[in-house]
Amino acid sequence: MYVLDFRVLSVDDSPLVGSKVLCVGVVSNGSNVEGVLTFKIKRDGVDASKKLIERIKNSKFHFSLILIHGVVLGGFNVIDLNSIFLNTGVPVICVFKSGRDREMLKAAEKIFGLKRRKLIEKAGIPKNFGKLRFYHAGLTEGEAKHFLSHLAESGFPWSLRLAHLIGSGVVLGESKGKI
Repeated sequence: MYVLDFRVLSVDDSPLVGSKVLCVGVVSNGSNVEGVLTFKIKRDGVDASKKLIERIKNSKFHFSLILIHGVVLGGFNVIDLNSIFLNTGVPVICVFKSGRDREMLKAAEKIFGLKRRKLIEKAGIPKNFGKLRFYHAGLTEGEAKHFLSHLAESGFPWSLRLAHLIGSGVVLGESKGKI
């Protein structure tokens, strides 16, 4: 089991404005914010995993865990958890609120065809954690729940909420919306 002193990169996308989408990563250790990373991906593209891997490899920060809001960023730019883990050596958890995964799969197949749906299904079967669901790579389900129990004390990980607020604030001029 991992110790409680760990650095987390929490990633969320900004509101979808234009063909490029800003993604924000909040680097935190416990309740301390240590930094912010940003990168851009194509809206509804296929470059999210590649861009995230590049950003991590070029970062001055080192992480114990990567936490991503959902298995897609920037519309339907699907995250490949296993590729991120294999290319960075850092475990990955994609967390989202219950009920959104079925809607997302149906929408992905309708809009983008079976290929995108298969990419989402590659993440495996989502696991339950309270009112949240998650996918994981590079750590066991028990280890993922251990991390989430410390990161999501009030329902949803605060560091993902912060990434969301920063992204919407930068793109829209002020933060907007709930996660």
